Amino acid sequence: MDIDEDSFLKCFVELDEKLLKSSWRSYDYISQSVLIEMESNEHAAAIGAFSAIFSTWARPVTDAPLAYTASMNFCGESKEKKPDLSWTPLHSPGGRLTDWPILAGEVAWCEPRQKLVQDMKFWLQECHGQVKVALSITINACGRISIEKWSVNPGDKYTSPFVTQKIEIVPEPAPGFSRVAGKLAIKFEEVFTRKNKGNETDFILTGNDMEEIAGQIWTVQFSEVPQEEVGEFT
Repeated sequence: MDIDEDSFLKCFVELDEKLLKSSWRSYDYISQSVLIEMESNEHAAAIGAFSAIFSTWARPVTDAPLAYTASMNFCGESKEKKPDLSWTPLHSPGGRLTDWPILAGEVAWCEPRQKLVQDMKFWLQECHGQVKVALSITINACGRISIEKWSVNPGDKYTSPFVTQKIEIVPEPAPGFSRVAGKLAIKFEEVFTRKNKGNETDFILTGNDMEEIAGQIWTVQFSEVPQEEVGEFT
């Protein structure tokens, strides 16, 4: 939707209307356009399932608790955007809570790959190094689900972000292939901005975690197929 910046601020940011405030995902200052998103069940299931697993890992760290900041707006050089997933330490130096998240994630459901790449570029290249972890969850129409960790070359604003880790799951793997393939791990230091004390662990997304995430997504994605077929996915 094309809209000038003043109108965008008045209609979507300053107006006391919850529907409009919650429906926009990003505003591009260059093209003067706002992206409005009506959340799908698959999108919501992916966010909820991953958030529950990640929060279970992060919650025991009481000296540096994380705040879930996905409802916040983050402003870069080219646009203002809300993440689908976002956490930041409550007690970190430099006021990070009101600036950029330390972990940002996007859920891609029925959107071009290039759009996802541009989102990762925003989080990793317009944050001046403050976003340490950028993740994506991609849901394919056939049921394939992948979770990717992205990176960029430091100081390089022209090269596109690239995938450094990937874990994926398919409903029905081909003979001789695993249902869950790949790996995804996030270092403790990346999230909590301090060294591991020795009894703390990195975040590792296991095969069982992928099964749990996929089960919740597939339940809503294939809700119209016969129940006995849904049971094969969960």
